[in-house]
Amino acid sequence: MLGPLPRLHQVVLVLASVIVFVGLGVWVGAHPQIPVVVSVGAMLGAALAMAASWLLLHQPHQHQRRLAQRAHSRRRGH
Repeated sequence: MLGPLPRLHQVVLVLASVIVFVGLGVWVGAHPQIPVVVSVGAMLGAALAMAASWLLLHQPHQHQRRLAQRAHSRRRGH
């Protein structure tokens, strides 16, 4: 829900979230108190990263419709 971002910023945001969440997954998987294997923690971190990235970059359809209507009305001169 960060709004329309340039493609480069979207890619940087997705890569940053993947690095953070995979790192957290590996960190949790490496702790002996929590019975999770490091690779499983990394996979869970990657899945959470993709979900977080989608939530950050997703725009509701209603918002997109309003933007399209504004652009259309500007083109018609209203």
